[in-house]
Amino acid sequence: MLFQSPDNRVDTAISFQRKKPKSKLHFPSWKAVLTDVLHNGRAAHQEEFVDQIPDCRRIVDELEVMREIILSRNLELLFSCKPIYQSTYTSDCDLQEVLNNFKSMPIRPNEFYAVFDLQTAQYREMDEKLDALLGLKPDDFNIPALMQRDSFTHIFHPRDHYHMLRWACLANTMVATKLFKWNSLEDQFRIRFRVRTQKSSISSYRAHEFITLEKLCFLYNENSAEGCIPSMHIDKWFIFDRSEFDQVRPAWISSLDRQGLLNSALYLFNAAMINIPVQYLLYLHERSKADRNKAIASRINEQVTRSTGIEANIEEQAIADCFAKTIRPRMEQSINAWEFRKPGDLCSLESDTQAVECGRALGLVPIPQRVLDVIYASVVEL
Repeated sequence: MLFQSPDNRVDTAISFQRKKPKSKLHFPSWKAVLTDVLHNGRAAHQEEFVDQIPDCRRIVDELEVMREIILSRNLELLFSCKPIYQSTYTSDCDLQEVLNNFKSMPIRPNEFYAVFDLQTAQYREMDEKLDALLGLKPDDFNIPALMQRDSFTHIFHPRDHYHMLRWACLANTMVATKLFKWNSLEDQFRIRFRVRTQKSSISSYRAHEFITLEKLCFLYNENSAEGCIPSMHIDKWFIFDRSEFDQVRPAWISSLDRQGLLNSALYLFNAAMINIPVQYLLYLHERSKADRNKAIASRINEQVTRSTGIEANIEEQAIADCFAKTIRPRMEQSINAWEFRKPGDLCSLESDTQAVECGRALGLVPIPQRVLDVIYASVVEL
């Protein structure tokens, strides 16, 4: 048997004492990230925000209530639960002039327009080309047709139905919240989704079963006032083949700086509503860019150290365990809920790649860069 000399035993003890214990990292909440992103945006672009500092806790609370209503499938309750409009809304456009411009401007052969009244939740006007382009009558292309759960009545693709509801509620909440300044027709809300064509009079559409539509919403209000609801949105609709679809992913289109602010806020509203913890989405985001857990751990450790000075030491096995035991089950539960999947059609995730794809379908991956910067800068060591 070999024995250590007294000197060796002392050296070994000292080496154990000097070994740095592993640190535990704490990641911020979505409320904290939302607060910091808005604070940074306000500091750089004060002109885009209202004067009052928003209460992010209240915003997150309202999103949580809305999540429960949507997931309850009680659409009547959802439509009756209108947000309290507190935003500042400015208008300097005459409605008839706007409509004349919409109708007279050159259009593509796959395009039609509609005017939706937000007060009555009905289309005020529908382009007469609807029948020729989609093979549908106005009665087949209205709110009941888009939103009802009856399999014959509604025309949404079943996978897109509740994603569309969620994004519509999020966009509406953004406009209602006393956060950004809004001007008529300044910003466009773009969203692409699939609709059924079983009721179309065009045989080629019926053969495809579904086609892809893209909608550009231009918010409009006749009055300039604080705390008023936009009276309508004027929509440009575009028809695409069903192959030209890559999940229900909306975006605000505006001036460059404002567009980044709006889309960062939209992402955070969505993340807070779905409520997957920040750390898990960070892992998913990095997994979408790296194949190996070792590379993911290295990327996160480097980003944390660069942003905070903390010597992070997340290990690849911790990443693997988190995906297998927590992230994949959590994403599986979320996608089944938000796509309203039923027994026999439930999603079962067997790989990290599938979890990333679910994150994309939910609008959680990728994380916008300005949101990512705030997340890494907000990590603290416990």
